[in-house]
Amino acid sequence: SQPYFMIVEVKDQVKPTVTMLGENPWIIDVYTTKLKIRELDSNPIEYSDNLPGNLTTIFNYNNVNPDVLGNYVITYLVRDVAGNETVITRQVKVVDRRAPLIELIGSSTVDLFYQDTFKDLGVKIIDNYESNAKLQYALKTTTTLEVVTVGGESKWVGAKRGTKEIRYNVTDSSGNVATQVIRRVYVDFKSGLADYKTNGELSVYPNPNNGTFTIKTKEALKGSTTATIYNILGAKVHTETYEANGISTHEIVTSQLKAGVYLLHVTNNGKQFTQRVIIR
Repeated sequence: SQPYFMIVEVKDQVKPTVTMLGENPWIIDVYTTKLKIRELDSNPIEYSDNLPGNLTTIFNYNNVNPDVLGNYVITYLVRDVAGNETVITRQVKVVDRRAPLIELIGSSTVDLFYQDTFKDLGVKIIDNYESNAKLQYALKTTTTLEVVTVGGESKWVGAKRGTKEIRYNVTDSSGNVATQVIRRVYVDFKSGLADYKTNGELSVYPNPNNGTFTIKTKEALKGSTTATIYNILGAKVHTETYEANGISTHEIVTSQLKAGVYLLHVTNNGKQFTQRVIIR
């Protein structure tokens, strides 16, 4: 009989065993990782193979950007000498868990005269990830002052005496809520008329009058000018705005005012003029 020869090829077709260590998903705070992700992930997996021999490991961290919020993947590959490969992945979440900080612009307390309007200076928002400009759109401002609309512009008015509040709240895009900041506004009357001294720069005629009179300043005025009348307690009882052009006159009609002594206050481009007015 003829002999038969059989060739037996022994192959390794068993893939390496790989076990992940540490968290999965792995949560990383944005900007807080001073080390590279590769260095932070110092002992990521355990691995073994059915046969002795060197195992090749390839870890891919290139897709993870710790400076940008988002979901990423780290890939771990283990290969034996026979070319068998095992690949596992770790989910990485770069998150923002720090709340913004609200800083008041201007004083935290404001004195506002009764019936005067208040222009809020607003706040600055400091955040570890998002800009002040972006978070200003998310800012929620509420107030216990009365809100009125004049010429399409919203204004806050001290319509009632007492302590009022302006509250500022903001939540960033990651849902972190800032600590509420409050500005307190104390609304009260002006001082009595005795506290005001006229400088002779503002003329009122006739004075006394029946509530209709003409005003004129010695100094030339230009542009928007506001005339406000306060009663003896300092409460605002009349206001109007007009356009001035040089040394001009302006008539004020206040037929609704009762007889008494009032203070006329005229402002123009930061300049102020005062005069007492007597209505009979």
